[in-house]
Amino acid sequence: MFNTFLSNLFKPFTSKTSTSLIGLLLLGAASSVQAGAFCSDAPFNGTIDGSNATHLAALGTQITIDQTCTFINFPEGNELTATLNFQTNDPSVYLITFDNVVFTGNMACSNIEHRIWFVNGADYGSRNSCQDLFIPVEAINKQNPAGVTTVGIGDPFTYTLRIPVLYDPVTQTYIDNAGSANDLHSITVTDDISLAATGADLSLVGTPTVNWVGSGAPVNHTFNQVGDLLTFVIDPSVIIPAGDQIEIAITVVADNTNAPGTQFSNTARWTFGRLIGFDTDDDGIIDDYRFFDPLPGENGVTDPLTIGGPDLVVTKTSPDTAVNIATAATFTIDVQNVGGSRAWDTTIIDRLPDTATAGMCDNDPTATVTAQVYAADGTT
Repeated sequence: MFNTFLSNLFKPFTSKTSTSLIGLLLLGAASSVQAGAFCSDAPFNGTIDGSNATHLAALGTQITIDQTCTFINFPEGNELTATLNFQTNDPSVYLITFDNVVFTGNMACSNIEHRIWFVNGADYGSRNSCQDLFIPVEAINKQNPAGVTTVGIGDPFTYTLRIPVLYDPVTQTYIDNAGSANDLHSITVTDDISLAATGADLSLVGTPTVNWVGSGAPVNHTFNQVGDLLTFVIDPSVIIPAGDQIEIAITVVADNTNAPGTQFSNTARWTFGRLIGFDTDDDGIIDDYRFFDPLPGENGVTDPLTIGGPDLVVTKTSPDTAVNIATAATFTIDVQNVGGSRAWDTTIIDRLPDTATAGMCDNDPTATVTAQVYAADGTT
């Protein structure tokens, strides 16, 4: 089924099967668009950034795709509304990337053999037009610890990043969690654990690891931390072959500046290089493979976690009802956590009485102190 999906996805999009968007501009076979801007124009130079005021001012209502072109940073509230046109008298085929783009404009797709790379919250308005041009994209499968929904302050936990998995941008579902159909090169992964990025104060614990899935052997890489931004650069000589995966493990801890009940999630972003196939002569056969680097991968986003609050109840008892001078007495301090998360780095202070007429500080009790952890039943 997976191979069938891929073959269907790479079928040419012919005029017999194309579905046009309402109100789209269909171009004549012998004409090129003269109105509006071109993707190759300055200030775009191949990348049109919705967060760039200069780009927005130059964009206008139409943009002509005359080279491999990338659209980035057009989220909800700043949607890409322009009409996208192609020069139909140009036999070249291009890769059009939408990265974090909500596209509400129009695009003519008939007789087009270009390919569309659609990642990271990009939204095509749930319309079926042009979907034959979409390519399955590589993604990060980022997971919280299995079965964990609540973490305690000071309690370390580990994120795992499985790279790559294959993601279908049309249905927004994973189509192969065991790897990709493509070799991947030149991989860089960034993970921001700051309050602004996650919603909680987190600190890195130790040094993250990068290993091959299966063998567990380490993957050659460099790791760098600048503030709360973690960057992993896989050695350029390392290729992840089709079907193989690596796993990054990042252990963090929730700092004591967090309030119990805080919800947070974490996002890993990445780029890589890979081959993409094109049907340049419109015969239904991929006849041209081109290497693109960097490509933005689909981000890995964890499910939300909640910071729980421990609640320690301390009880001190003794079997002795009276204490004679110079006679040892035994005390038991029971600390029970009745809260919603584990208590980490717990400190218990027992201040012994010491007055002018009586006290318990003549002898150091350290050698007699014992400690033991019990289950919630108090006996196990």
